[in-house]
Amino acid sequence: MTDGNTASNAALASIFKTGAYSDVVIKCGSYDAKVHKAIICSRSEVFAAMISGDVWKENQEGILRLKASTDAGVDPMDVSIDDPDAVKHMIDLLYTHDYETTSNDRETISVLEPEAEVDQDTVMHAKVYALGGKYAIPSLQTSALTKFRGAVTSAWDKQDFAEALRWAFDWNERK
Repeated sequence: MTDGNTASNAALASIFKTGAYSDVVIKCGSYDAKVHKAIICSRSEVFAAMISGDVWKENQEGILRLKASTDAGVDPMDVSIDDPDAVKHMIDLLYTHDYETTSNDRETISVLEPEAEVDQDTVMHAKVYALGGKYAIPSLQTSALTKFRGAVTSAWDKQDFAEALRWAFDWNERK
């Protein structure tokens, strides 16, 4: 990577971390991210359409609300609903070109099947992959698929492997 690319990536990471110059807030459940229209719209035609649409023009708050799996009355297993941790990973990738799963992701997923032997990274990568399709972010799908392949080599025979496949394939059927 050239010095210019490194500096550019560091600047993007910095404005995301600090929220400097942000002009949109993405909310999904308890996750809030101060983001920039220029970044999210240039990386996602879906976000561009959402922000240029009439609903956005009527929204004086500058908030883009994504329906979350943690919202009251929402089935957390519904693949049309966004997982706040997966949304965080999506935003991380838009700014840093990568995302990392965390122990928080593992706690969130393990609540669904507390007795199961699971590798929750597999499910999270599948959720992130589905978001890449939903929001038309091919680089997110590529990154999630690479991470999924790495995680699945040790998890193909565990209960969450089927769950991960459901997240990836159910979303594609809903398009």
